[in-house]
Amino acid sequence: MKIIFVEFLWQVEEILKDKEKFRNDVIISLDHETSYFLMRNKIKYFETYEFCNHEQLWERYQDITKQSLKITKVLDNTLWVVDERFKKLKWDFFDSYHYCLKVVYDQLYYYSELIYQAIEKYNPTEIWTADSSSVKIDFNCSIPHNVSVLKFLLIDIKDKNKKFKLNYMKCIREKKNQQITFGKLKEIKSRFKNFIYKINFLYNYYLSKSKYISIGCEEIRLFNKLYPEDSNKFILFRHENLNDKKLKKQWNLFKKFLNVLKNKTNFGKLATHRDISFELIFKQLLIKLTSRLDFFINEYNNSKKIVKKLKPSSIIFQTMVPHYSANIVFRKICEDLKIPFATWIHGGTGLTNSLLHYDVTDFRLSKNIISWGAHLEELFKDSKCTLNQLNLHKDIEVFPIGSIRYDYNHKKYFLTKKTKKNSKPIITYVAGSFQQKNQFYFGYNRKQAESFWLTDYEILKLLIKYQDKYKIIFKDYPFIGNPNLWKQVLNDLNASNISYIYNEKKLNTLLNTSDLIILPYMSTTFFDSLNSDADIFVAEEDIFEKPFKELLKNEIFYFKDSKQLKIQLEKYLEEGKFYKRNKKNSRNYFLNFSQKNNRNKLLNETLNNISNNY
Repeated sequence: MKIIFVEFLWQVEEILKDKEKFRNDVIISLDHETSYFLMRNKIKYFETYEFCNHEQLWERYQDITKQSLKITKVLDNTLWVVDERFKKLKWDFFDSYHYCLKVVYDQLYYYSELIYQAIEKYNPTEIWTADSSSVKIDFNCSIPHNVSVLKFLLIDIKDKNKKFKLNYMKCIREKKNQQITFGKLKEIKSRFKNFIYKINFLYNYYLSKSKYISIGCEEIRLFNKLYPEDSNKFILFRHENLNDKKLKKQWNLFKKFLNVLKNKTNFGKLATHRDISFELIFKQLLIKLTSRLDFFINEYNNSKKIVKKLKPSSIIFQTMVPHYSANIVFRKICEDLKIPFATWIHGGTGLTNSLLHYDVTDFRLSKNIISWGAHLEELFKDSKCTLNQLNLHKDIEVFPIGSIRYDYNHKKYFLTKKTKKNSKPIITYVAGSFQQKNQFYFGYNRKQAESFWLTDYEILKLLIKYQDKYKIIFKDYPFIGNPNLWKQVLNDLNASNISYIYNEKKLNTLLNTSDLIILPYMSTTFFDSLNSDADIFVAEEDIFEKPFKELLKNEIFYFKDSKQLKIQLEKYLEEGKFYKRNKKNSRNYFLNFSQKNNRNKLLNETLNNISNNY
């Protein structure tokens, strides 16, 4: 018997060439698109959750997170041995990159579970996987979704287990030469915007006397637009100076680093699960990170001069996530110069008991949190909140100011009432959780989170029954969604009257004209939807339920699972009566909506409070 791991569409195409050849084999899909096309062609396959039991893995979340924190600690100890600069500064460089290290570790841990569960269940004579020439790490220090790392994990098993033969499926498609791809155009646009950001910062740096520095904070950028009388208090640092293409690999330092790591630490044991070593993949990640060491030292020294000249009362961040290098640099400067700082946290957070990635970034690395509403502070007090289970931070201060971004969107999209009367009520369904391959994150207490496309698919099948009665829109994620998958699904389901929107229209434009909004899980889109007067149907297994049962009772149609949502949604659509629920309390609770014209006063009070109590 063979086990075949399918990650790419070209693998499905290879299987379709000779279905009989694979009829009795175990096919496991690792991607939502391959899953659908296997199902569409009536090829029996398994989803990964059928091997990786969520309840069992969720019980390990605390231990898995602690393991990744131990890895960063070992890496920082090693760095202090080989690079005197970081030791002198007492800079835990890798701790700043913990989120990236955790995502890589979590994904490899998950793959290891998948591999071993499949082997133990089927005892295969052969295992097939996509061929990969090398391990790649992208700019955000993640494994790209178009890369396969299974081969390298399986090789490690094969060296220890001679019972099965390892075969590789090779992609034989010819690569088409394109002069300028969409990605290139996007990169050119991004570089131009970055140049403008840098010029604006330098202009204000020399000419303004700002009280606060904003590090990539979108809320502050829009604050300056809505409250121009207060805009001179903030200087915006938005540009990115890090460019991996211009950095030289630190081979001598890296070899020394690797030697200490291998011979004087337990890194090899920490980076192993199910007797599968992750060292080869981590090695590529460490090559990228060590090549950035000189850059960060230079950035630290240059930015420290900037901060000393500006003498800010405090610094405001958008997030602590290390994908933006300035987050790392300026947080370190704040710690060294004893400057108070706050994180004006992005939405989606505080709606569920699990705090996907915020638990180990914003809430671990930032003491002062500016939130959109009171919900976050109340969640932190709940025993089910994962932050309390991880016990990473006990002294968080929460300041519910609201969201300037949502004030801006409300003014731009929602204040103007609909002028065109629709012949049919408009229903907007927003695509569910999008889990990119190779970037799985332990920390979301939801079954089948890695295969969420099935929930979207089942709800779409229900909506098709009403495509003639209502105008139905399926809104996918812009730029990172999957038009190839969903256009095919809608075509196969004969959903000719359901409109698919990728990045052609903004979500807020659609919500403003909607009479019903359907959300298959709690995310930032829920906050977006609160601006609309339309009823909201939302499903969430891990919902922070207390406010919905008490303060917000009968304002939101919420359900603990998508099956119940479907049952009640069908009844709602059959009846055809809309605008049943007022969301006044919900808007105030989640967005501090009643204070939308008073944000400048709230922000000034908060920043003064943070500065005075530091």
